[in-house]
Amino acid sequence: MSAESTIVHELAGLLSGVWSFAEIVESRPDHPEREAFISLLRDESKKAAQTMRDFQLLRSIESGRGGEAAGPVWLGELFAGAAAASDHPELLDHLASGVADDAPAVLADPGALGGLLVRLVDVSDEVCDGKSSMTLHQTTRGVELHLDCGSVPPSEVVVGIQQGEGRMRVLYLARRLVESWGGKVTTKNDGDHAVAVLHLTSRTSVQSLEVAG
Repeated sequence: MSAESTIVHELAGLLSGVWSFAEIVESRPDHPEREAFISLLRDESKKAAQTMRDFQLLRSIESGRGGEAAGPVWLGELFAGAAAASDHPELLDHLASGVADDAPAVLADPGALGGLLVRLVDVSDEVCDGKSSMTLHQTTRGVELHLDCGSVPPSEVVVGIQQGEGRMRVLYLARRLVESWGGKVTTKNDGDHAVAVLHLTSRTSVQSLEVAG
């Protein structure tokens, strides 16, 4: 099953589960396991929201909007906006505070990149127990966003990037988007941890390549 089909199938299943739990909670207020159902409803709703974000990113990729809408994006401003939409704003605030005043604008679609950042933070929280495992690094060609994949085996990270399977599926969406903006997604090892690296290219770097070509 393709990553696209998996996302759609998973979303349909989660929404069905949310509906079922909501019906039980609403129609049976005296059910002895009502609190357990409420907890499950919260968990499934959170998963559904995260999968919906994946679906929205997928729509941007499939429609071509991600590449067509690309323009200069200043990361400090973007992180601040994405933090407001995230369940873990403190992690994005941490990234925003690390953006240098002279950091270059990167070439991206701000809406798609903002949505991607929110999902990366979701995954970061899941695999690294809420620790700030995302860091920014300025390079001569733009900015690198490093995601420490925690306890996820390096082989699973690679499969996530290339095929969109497993816990790191978001990296497949990241790769598709970042490539449409002239960048790339790679991996490196940091001890026994795999680190996914999103290479976001600066606007001036892309313009230089176009002139040279």
